[in-house]
Amino acid sequence: MKTERFKFKHVLSLLLSCTILASVLPLEALAVGKITPPDDKVLISQTNYTLTSGVTETDVFLNASSGNAQIAGYMLTVEPTAQATFKASYKGYYAAGSTLDSRKNSASNLTWALESTSNQAAAYEKATGGNVIAATNGDYYNMQTGQPLGYLIMEGNLIQKNNGHSNEPYFAVLKDGSYAIRDAGTDCSDVQEAISGPFYLVHDGKIVADAANTDLMPRNSIGMKPDGTVVTFVADGRQYPYSVGMTLYELASYYCKQGVTEAIYLDGGGSATFASKREGTNTLEIRNSPSDGVERTVSSALLLVSTAAQDGTFDHAAVQPNNQLYTPGSTVQFTASGVDASGGPAELPSDTTWQ
Repeated sequence: MKTERFKFKHVLSLLLSCTILASVLPLEALAVGKITPPDDKVLISQTNYTLTSGVTETDVFLNASSGNAQIAGYMLTVEPTAQATFKASYKGYYAAGSTLDSRKNSASNLTWALESTSNQAAAYEKATGGNVIAATNGDYYNMQTGQPLGYLIMEGNLIQKNNGHSNEPYFAVLKDGSYAIRDAGTDCSDVQEAISGPFYLVHDGKIVADAANTDLMPRNSIGMKPDGTVVTFVADGRQYPYSVGMTLYELASYYCKQGVTEAIYLDGGGSATFASKREGTNTLEIRNSPSDGVERTVSSALLLVSTAAQDGTFDHAAVQPNNQLYTPGSTVQFTASGVDASGGPAELPSDTTWQ
């Protein structure tokens, strides 16, 4: 937010009417940023989108140095001070008309089933009135029953720890609001929300992913930095030349390059899904390209919910170029959207002093 005062209408008019010649910038300038690619990859482009204060979606395109193995990735960064928190989800838990007490009473009778990540997000919003600004699929699961293999805790209600023979680590929202990635068997009495992933990718700052596994696949994952920042990353795959996917080792290496010291795998393949609600909008949209061609029904999901009040009162403007890629000599046009303090849509002021 600018500290000096200015006439918003005049600046907005300038932003929308000005043109920028891409030829005055080196093409490399379109791809610079905070993303550091793995040693054997090249960063092609990076586009950041704010979802709400402290939450950023980053769409990343990488390629092999040979130029014949592009990877499309979708990263979510949630800072410790973000006005948002994670919620675990499962089909049937956030039933229409349910309350905190009724969900607690029915948690032990939850029926195993499958549901898409998008529908789980919609059910959460309908049941709670909350605002889901990002969502991704969760744990491995029994494909016959839909039962997740690892931990599932929602609103402090323990649905299950590891199922049967599984020994999965888990991502947790603690009751004090902080986040953690924990080993299987760690006491979870202080956990408010949790989902598991089948194994670690990065542990104690070291890559522990299997380097011998060279399968290129769609991938999903979640990690943490030492300062408590949470990072999720989905890589599309099985869609050459758009996106070939990643190996587990490449995924772990990507995390290490971003400063992540703990990361676990989530369900990948055709299940890999990432959806977001960018600031100034009220629609949760699938951003990645699921390899099935359509969004798959899955077991658990992880929802990022805004904790800011969505009141429609103008807070700032989100200004984005109408396209992401430009050739030299192109004219760049922008679109502005009004945004309230939660990241939701707000009407742009016609003539006001904005600070």
